[in-house]
Formats: sequence, C-alpha cells, structure tokens
Amino acid sequence: MDRALPEAPEPRAASLRRAEVADPRLQALLARWRAAGAAGRLPPRAALDPVDLADMAGDLLLVELEPPLGRFRAARVGTSYVLW
Repeated sequence: MDRALPEAPEPRAASLRRAEVADPRLQALLARWRAAGAAGRLPPRAALDPVDLADMAGDLLLVELEPPLGRFRAARVGTSYVLW
C-alpha cells in the first residue's frame, strides 16, 4: 500500500544570532548562508557555490533530502569527517 508523504512546510532558516556563534569561521559561514537565503528562508542549493566555500570545504557536510523517498543523503562530505 503506497502512502503519500504529508505536505512539508516551507523550510525556514533557524533563528541563530551572530553573537551565539563564537568561532570566526562559523560566523563567516553563517554570513554567507544568510546572504544566499531570502528573508529568513533556507538558501537554494544553487545559491551556495562550492567554489566560494573552498576555504572550509573540508569541514562541511552537505545533506540533501530525497523528496520522493523522504530520506536524507550526504551530498558532500568534507575530509574532516572522513578522517574523524
């Protein structure tokens, strides 16, 4: 028996203040993330160019949702995660 997945709400970015992020690299990533999104919304994947994130690529783990299946998959795994 096939069941349709429930309608997902519009994704929204977490309410995180810059003051709550102590690490300067994470502050830079947060600023890039917010600049790529619109009015508190999550940025589309196309708005985040991996070339622009090259300085922190080893520390990033990008996860994608596979809508028809409702599951997540690792799209990019930085070397820090592989070596951990």
